[in-house]
Amino acid sequence: MAEFCRCNSYEISIPVLKDRSLAPEGKTGLIVSLMFDGELCMQIHERGWYGEFKDRTANHMLDALEGSVYPGLRSKILFTDTATPYTLRRMFGVRDGAIVGWSLEGSVPVPDRLTRIGASVRTPIPGVFIAGQWTYSPAGVPVAILTGRIAAQLINSKL
Repeated sequence: MAEFCRCNSYEISIPVLKDRSLAPEGKTGLIVSLMFDGELCMQIHERGWYGEFKDRTANHMLDALEGSVYPGLRSKILFTDTATPYTLRRMFGVRDGAIVGWSLEGSVPVPDRLTRIGASVRTPIPGVFIAGQWTYSPAGVPVAILTGRIAAQLINSKL
């Protein structure tokens, strides 16, 4: 795991950059993500060493970050919380613990274009539309913006 974490790429989010109210003055928070096999995580849980795995992996991730882009990171940490594919599966019921309901090895192919996003805002109820980052996979802020705009256009066309 140490080598996996050292050689992996990370997605690092710093929410306070968009909204200063998310942290006390002079403080910030990081959300650090990396891709990990959901099925393997489920097997680790079933074998009874999930807690140790989760703690060690978090430490390996901190080692990798401190040894590269964030020297001295550990000395600045007030608290940490760790989520895994198992956490996401348990809390949100997503398949294989993938954060948006699909994984790279999953049975749902990742779309390579957004041509079907227009249909994703429709519901079985006439005149009721949905929008948001989880409306279409791949999910995220751009999808939230697109589905919001499409739903608004459909509503306006009905007026």
